[in-house]
Amino acid sequence: MCEKNNVRADLHVHIDGRINEESIIKTLKKAQNDGCKKLCILEHSHLNILDDLLSLLKKGEVDKYFKGSLIIGCEYDTLIDAHFVNEDGSNYDNYISHILVYMSLEDAIAINKNVILHNRNGEQDYIQDYEQIIGKINGLQFAKDLQLPTIDELKKQETDHIGKDLHAWIVKDENRKAKYMKALSTDETIIDYPAPFVRNIMQKPSSPLFYKPASVPFSSELFKIIRKKVKSATIVLAHPA
Repeated sequence: MCEKNNVRADLHVHIDGRINEESIIKTLKKAQNDGCKKLCILEHSHLNILDDLLSLLKKGEVDKYFKGSLIIGCEYDTLIDAHFVNEDGSNYDNYISHILVYMSLEDAIAINKNVILHNRNGEQDYIQDYEQIIGKINGLQFAKDLQLPTIDELKKQETDHIGKDLHAWIVKDENRKAKYMKALSTDETIIDYPAPFVRNIMQKPSSPLFYKPASVPFSSELFKIIRKKVKSATIVLAHPA
C-alpha cells in the first residue's frame, strides 16, 4: 500500500480477507489516507472483485472513499520462458511467476466470465499434474518407504491447488510427514506450511518435485492471448520468480 507523502500510486494491491463491498471500501479508505492518487486492486486469475466494485460505482460510493484514479487489473500465473541466461549460468526459465494485467472497465466486464483467458480442461489438468507428481515421488531416494496418495485422496483436500492438496495430505499423518521430510531433504519450516512447501518443493526447477502445471501457460503464450482478447491491456511482470 502507498506510503503517505512518498509513493503516489499503488498498482498491486490485494484485499486482505474476503472480497465484498466492506473490504473494498476499507482498501479504498486506506489508499486515500496514505495519499495514493492511482490504485489498482487485483486478485489472482479472477475478477471476483468486479460485481461489488460495479455496485459501489453505480451507487457513486467509490468517490466518497477514494478521490484518485481506480484501475482494473488481474494477476495471472505464468511460467517464464524468456531463455535469458545470467552470467553464472542461471535463468528463470520454467519458474512460476506472475504478470499484472491492467485493463479498461469495459474489457474487464467483457472477460469476467472467462478471466483465465485460455481454454483448459480442469479435470484433465489435475490428472496430468497428478501423474507428473507421482512420477517425481517415485524417483525420490527412500521412495520405497513412502506412501503414495491416490488422486481421490488428494482431491478430498479441496484446496485450490494440487500442490496444496499434496501438502495437506502429507502433513495429516505425522509418520507420513516424517518420511516425506526425509525424502525431500527438507525441514519443518518448509513442510509445515502450504505456501513455503509449494514454492520450495513444487515450483522451483531445481527442487525434487518440480513439475510444469498443465493449467499454467508459458508467458509467451499468455501474452499473445491477452493481447488478442484484452485490447486495452497493459502487461507488467509482477516479480522475476
